[in-house]
Amino acid sequence: MLMFGTITAAFFFYVGEEDNVQTYIIDTVLNLVYVTLLVVSSHNREMRVRKQYNAKRIIEVEIDKTEELLGKLVPAHVLSGIKNDQRVVDQLDNVTLLYTDMVGFTEFSKNHPPSEVVSLLSRLFSRFDQLCEQFGVYKVHTIGDCYVVSGFTGKVANGRRNSAMQIEEAYKVIQVGMEMINVI
Repeated sequence: MLMFGTITAAFFFYVGEEDNVQTYIIDTVLNLVYVTLLVVSSHNREMRVRKQYNAKRIIEVEIDKTEELLGKLVPAHVLSGIKNDQRVVDQLDNVTLLYTDMVGFTEFSKNHPPSEVVSLLSRLFSRFDQLCEQFGVYKVHTIGDCYVVSGFTGKVANGRRNSAMQIEEAYKVIQVGMEMINVI
């Protein structure tokens, strides 16, 4: 109780007159409101900055995932052209291509439910994709039941490929084709 009395006496001593008490209380309340607004404003700014940082980070991660996926779908020089908004058209000499077409697939797809047809193609093409990776050839694309493979992967520039490389590419495509027959 003695402590409270001392603080009260010191307060009135500092403030002085009763008119100044009201001014002091108003100043104190205004200062508290100002400080509260500063804290709320700082908090809101911090939240905006964090959201921007998180959004930027998410975008960077998604860009990395997209580039990784595109890197699996197209040769490196094509991916570089895509990143730089350039159109890349290759003229290739002495390239081995393999077109697969499943005999009787159209009839099979007429007589089976779509889910079964899609499931069969998914399993088959997944296995073909594994073969392409295993033998180091490039999957060009799929259309329906057609699966297209190229011996040229783009890892060595077209102008630097010699006859031995071209023969090796052709041999790999033949190996993949033979394995595809075994898979089917």
